[in-house]
Amino acid sequence: DISCGELVAAERPLITYRDVPSWRESVQAQFDALSAEDQAAVMSLHDVTASPEGDDKKLEGVFDTNSIGCVSSSYDGVLCGTLSRFNHSCVPNCEQFWDDELFREKIFASEDIKKGDELCFSYVEPFLRREDRAEIFAKRYDFSCDCPACTAASSSDDGRRERLGEIVNTLGRGVSADADQAVALSTEMLEICDAEGLALQGFRAQACYHAFQCLLLAGRTKDAEPWIQRACGHIENCRGKDHPDAVALRGFAEDPASHPAAQRSEE
Repeated sequence: DISCGELVAAERPLITYRDVPSWRESVQAQFDALSAEDQAAVMSLHDVTASPEGDDKKLEGVFDTNSIGCVSSSYDGVLCGTLSRFNHSCVPNCEQFWDDELFREKIFASEDIKKGDELCFSYVEPFLRREDRAEIFAKRYDFSCDCPACTAASSSDDGRRERLGEIVNTLGRGVSADADQAVALSTEMLEICDAEGLALQGFRAQACYHAFQCLLLAGRTKDAEPWIQRACGHIENCRGKDHPDAVALRGFAEDPASHPAAQRSEE
């Protein structure tokens, strides 16, 4: 069995990607610099644009089919020999994270996983509607998703997922002194994740940290403390205890007054 927050796998990418006009040339140059063994590993990956026999595979097709997006100031995507083989689920039991500092693509368990269960992460933003997800899967990956959130009998709700996206966008616009509204939004986000079976620790950390900051800004330190404790647990589960983000949040949990929002509330 695998416990929530456990590092499932970590891998140095074979090829990195920047969203620039010359990305094809960059990918080709990196491929050409690989050993024969690593080149073979790359070309053994699926290419949705190739024939069923696969004898007409192209590097661009392989990369587009198997690259993993990442949030980084350095890269927009990576291609890995092993982690690029992980399958998708709209209710994933794992989540991927690019560790810029260690130059590693990492997969963490976002919930407790039983022995024998397939390890999956989401290829798309989980707040997309079912039909929008299906269109991406068909066009880019050439598969039809039959995960629990996409089956006809699923209790997954497009309205809830759309609302999740709205909240994520709202939280992304920054903190507010309206602490009650912030707590309500964060609570709603967590409730939607529960209802949709989304154990994603990164989303949960974002919700809890937002409530913490807004409560601090409103001068409500005691109310903020439980939220930062929860945020710490979630961020450790999707980054690792030693990651700078986890270390920073533990520092705020130990001393909430050290957070900039607490200092702003005193001005």
